[in-house]
Amino acid sequence: MRLHKQETIDAPAQLAQQMSFEKWKAILVRILDCILYLARQTLPLRGHSEDLNTDGNCGNFLETFKLLTKYDPVAKQHLHRVQRTDGYIVSYLSPQSQNEFINLLGDHIRTVIFQNIIKAKYFAIMFDSTPDISHTDQMSQVIRYVHIEDSGVHVTESFIDFI
Repeated sequence: MRLHKQETIDAPAQLAQQMSFEKWKAILVRILDCILYLARQTLPLRGHSEDLNTDGNCGNFLETFKLLTKYDPVAKQHLHRVQRTDGYIVSYLSPQSQNEFINLLGDHIRTVIFQNIIKAKYFAIMFDSTPDISHTDQMSQVIRYVHIEDSGVHVTESFIDFI
């Protein structure tokens, strides 16, 4: 009977867990939006210093997140909590977290591209190799495919990866 009314013994604990989940979801959405914004603008994420407590430039990502804190109370609360803590704290603002988000976003984009290629009637795979200054060969994968929609036909070229 209590289960149907959601009045179980652990209801307060479940409520606290749900609130924590919503808080971290809101923080991660803001962090991902900052990363997506910088990626669309083809701007680098990091700078010379990654210290949030300095007044100088600490990279485009952290500066964008700091700007967001002026207008967003969720981001502001998270940044103040990170800046107040001296020890280890989970913030998702580190370069490692940024790299993880970038890799996940790249995997998602590749999945969308591959789904479009599967729908395409025609496609071509292109490889181009160029040595860099240290004579290390970098090969790029590009797929060109014909995207057919209701109103027309478009030839789309998508970069996949470096090898």
